[in-house]
Amino acid sequence: MEFKWLQSFIVAAQTCNFRTAAQQLHLSQPSITVHIQQLEEFLHVQLFKRERNRVQLTEAGKLFRLEAQQMVLQWEQSIERIRLVSKGIHEKIIIAMTPLMVETILPHVLYQFINDHPALEISI
Repeated sequence: MEFKWLQSFIVAAQTCNFRTAAQQLHLSQPSITVHIQQLEEFLHVQLFKRERNRVQLTEAGKLFRLEAQQMVLQWEQSIERIRLVSKGIHEKIIIAMTPLMVETILPHVLYQFINDHPALEISI
């Protein structure tokens, strides 16, 4: 199974339109069709019902959509972790707070925290 098959499937499943999926992924519509066919052959299951110019997910397609989204998410998270580790960063912390706290309290706390934990990346 190839990653581009998953990407094509996910966008086609979201739009239920191979032409629209092709436009969003900057591919040709025949490329999307081939990706879906290859994925269906690989899985030995039909993912879409094809009726005239419309496509709809089959029950297997609905189930696989969730699985495919999880696979792509895991792929992206793994790449992010590898990139951070290559920079010497072993953890990433994301902080959400009000603008008032960002302007008043955060700079002092953040400065001390960064000095104490240089191997962490912080996103605010």
